[in-house]
Order: sequence, then structure tokens, then C-alpha cells
Amino acid sequence: MAGNRCGYVVASEDLIQAMTKVATHTFYSTPTAAQIAALHALGPAGDRWVREASSRYRSLGDTAAELLQENRPEGGTFLFLDLADYLNERKEPLERLLERCADQGLLLAPGPSFGPYPDHARLCFTAADPSVTLRGIETLAAILGRA
Repeated sequence: MAGNRCGYVVASEDLIQAMTKVATHTFYSTPTAAQIAALHALGPAGDRWVREASSRYRSLGDTAAELLQENRPEGGTFLFLDLADYLNERKEPLERLLERCADQGLLLAPGPSFGPYPDHARLCFTAADPSVTLRGIETLAAILGRA
């Protein structure tokens, strides 16, 4: 249920009141589909899925790290790639590399979206079917000259 988000806001009382009006009518109750998904996630079907998914994604993460010549992930669902050497060598901004990847059907999240990481990109290896993800990893390895 990774798409379910929660958080908080620190703001003036006027802004909080306005946001509460919007939130009350947007998120008033948990949608039935989300309640059913949570119920399944907490039961035997969810336990089975977690075991299978953990194994599948651990293997895919290890394969991604090997193909991209990176350290294996320690349990996350992505690789956070430091591309500074690649970008500096080619005198290319991160945005251009991301555009070239997108032109080949590979979408990477730009590092600056996660903080002060101007030369990083995030590759999530759980966002698509493993066969599709593997093709994307192979595409990235070829682009980076690591294939």
C-alpha cells in the first residue's frame, strides 16, 4: 500500500483552516477499496504476497546492482545512483541524461527531488513488472556504458 501517504503541515491558523476544509471533503473517510486492500494485506494472502514480493524484488535489486556496477540495495526498493562522474565526463547536465533515458522508455526520478543531490537519479525496481524493469535496467546500463 505504498501509494497511501500521510504527513503533516506547519502553517498559520488561517491556512490550516482553509486546508482542513479541502481535506475534510477530499479525505473524509477511507475509501472502501483501500479498506479491503488493507484487510487482505493484514491476512494470510498479504503475508504470502510479502514473502513472494520480497524474494522477487531482492533478486531484481541484486541484478540491477550487478548490471549497473553499483552496491546491492540493503533492503530498499530502489537504487540511488550517483552519476557525477558520468555527467562530468560528458559535460552533460542530469536533465539531458534523464531526457535521453525517457526517449528510450526509461523513467528515472531526478536526485534533486529527494534533496541536495544534483547529480543523482533514483531507479525504482518495483514500479513495473520485473521483465519490464529488467529491460529498463539493461537500457540504463547501455546508456551509461556499463553493459
